Amino acid sequence: MGIVINRRRVSTRPIDYSKQYLTIEVIESGTISFRINENVTTDYVTSVSYSIDNGVTWVTTPNTNSTITITTPTIPAGGKVLWKGVATRYSIDNTYYSRFIGNVDFNVSGNAMSMLYGDNFIGQTTLTEEFALGNLFRQSTNVISARNMVLPATTLTQDCYRAMFYLATNLTIAPVLPALTLANRCYNWMFTNCASLNYVKAMFTTTPSKDYTSTWLRGVAANGTFVKNSAATWNVTGETGIPEGWTVETADK
Repeated sequence: MGIVINRRRVSTRPIDYSKQYLTIEVIESGTISFRINENVTTDYVTSVSYSIDNGVTWVTTPNTNSTITITTPTIPAGGKVLWKGVATRYSIDNTYYSRFIGNVDFNVSGNAMSMLYGDNFIGQTTLTEEFALGNLFRQSTNVISARNMVLPATTLTQDCYRAMFYLATNLTIAPVLPALTLANRCYNWMFTNCASLNYVKAMFTTTPSKDYTSTWLRGVAANGTFVKNSAATWNVTGETGIPEGWTVETADK
């Protein structure tokens, strides 16, 4: 009698991170915090929630027009925290802003729109408020990779991502930037002084300049890869365009 081998089919379908809440995965055991600045009032942020059991239960903290630091319990190495919010913007300007803070290294994945639209984030592609997600990981020296973080907005507004990863010195891979048309100051300072950053994919066809991308790649790694839209005709190098010394590749999407 022959031996019957039961082979289980393993799915190779890629993960659709656009349908996942913004997720922080800790590389070692520790806590993750989110701080709401007192000047970011309930006019802009209603509440922020996190889940440590993959969305089964949520801990929700209402905004109280005072500085609030929301801190998770200790998360084991490899553990994940899902985040969502009901908000229109998390910063007033580059002085008064809210941001993530970690006491251990972590990676970011999932759809950043869950911080604005709560449970209704899937399919959202428009940002309407200035500084909507600006400064969100500013000075977060513990963030290592945002490769699987989704910034799906194709309609941007001024300052919407300004200084989002400013001084995140250990960030190596940026999230893909799919928008074709830029808005005033939308990417200004976005990756400034991200000294370890060596990979950026940005699909815009707008010519980068101080109006849109001022110093956005100042102080990044000396060598890296920049993936550019094959339809983009611009050729700007330096801290406002493609860093000197980086390899340029093109893509259709």
